[in-house]
Amino acid sequence: MLKKLFIKDYRNVENVEVRQRYGTVAGVFGIISNFILFIIKFVIGIIANSVTITADAFNNLSDSGSCVLTIVRI
Repeated sequence: MLKKLFIKDYRNVENVEVRQRYGTVAGVFGIISNFILFIIKFVIGIIANSVTITADAFNNLSDSGSCVLTIVRI
């Protein structure tokens, strides 16, 4: 569904621009989803007073950083 919305001519995967757009869409989706997970886990970790859940939240935040590098590299 996302590829139909955000990638023009998404079936033409032999085109370099289409493949780059796939990477950009995947990177943005990764940033958004990992940031949402960070917020949810951080709040739950604070409420539950759990260092483990809070640390896992920061792991998701670092995963968002990896997705930023995916976009920048393209």
